[in-house]
Amino acid sequence: MKYLKSILSLIIFILLVNFLFVTKVEAAKLKLDPSSKTVGKGESFDVKIVLDLGSGEKTDGVDAILSYDKSKLEVTKITNGYFGSYPKKSYEDGEITIGATNPEAISEDGTVATITFKATNTGTAAVNFDYTQGSTVDSNVAEAGTGDDLLNGYSDGSYTISNSSSADTGGGSSTPSMPKSGNVENTIILLLGGVVFLYAGLRLKKVIA
Repeated sequence: MKYLKSILSLIIFILLVNFLFVTKVEAAKLKLDPSSKTVGKGESFDVKIVLDLGSGEKTDGVDAILSYDKSKLEVTKITNGYFGSYPKKSYEDGEITIGATNPEAISEDGTVATITFKATNTGTAAVNFDYTQGSTVDSNVAEAGTGDDLLNGYSDGSYTISNSSSADTGGGSSTPSMPKSGNVENTIILLLGGVVFLYAGLRLKKVIA
């Protein structure tokens, strides 16, 4: 009877640890394509905002907020992507805001929007996503049905502007996505869970012995 109570206590402890520490790992990423490119001063070029959804994830809305170097780049237009509606779409003073929604859940990867830049000055110009974990006023990927933020990583862009024209040496979208801090927290939580399971297994082995 004493052994049975010990085993039952261990099982309850393990279930409680799972409930408290195992959290959902968000899986969506936003990235710029191309992530790097060289163009001549005065030339225009397109940069896509690409949504990469994790397996089984669905969304019905995306907010993409980005900053860009207005001393070297000028936004000339934003072209809609594969979402049905774009209630928010603006660009001024070095900031781009795009809000896209869809009446039905989307489960495929695709282009949220395409930004057309004009290179106005020489040098290196950065284009960065505005994202802070837990914030609702920056870049987000809303889970269909719940509204929870699925955004897990992002890839910024860096573009070189030279004096010569037709200087395209686009680097594609090979820059790896930058995980948000929540990814590290989830890893730590899973490691703690593994330690707890190992401890519980050793205790159970001793009890049975």
